[in-house]
Amino acid sequence: MPDITWTPAQRAAEIAILRVEAERCDTARDDARTTADDPSARPADRDFSRRAITAHQDNAHHYRTTAEALESGADPVELGYTS
Repeated sequence: MPDITWTPAQRAAEIAILRVEAERCDTARDDARTTADDPSARPADRDFSRRAITAHQDNAHHYRTTAEALESGADPVELGYTS
């Protein structure tokens, strides 16, 4: 697999994007919690929201751990990036 060479600015930009995506997932998770806890919401919407909470948490965790690995100098290829 070919090496990926990022400049420090490119690496910093990718880390910033990952952090924004993690925050976006946190917001979506909070919105899903609001619906899941809303007794006036339709049962199907509450069920969907309960499942979405886990998906958003998992995605936020993935974005954060990837950002942390990149901050620590991990090779992007080892993290699944391709050129």
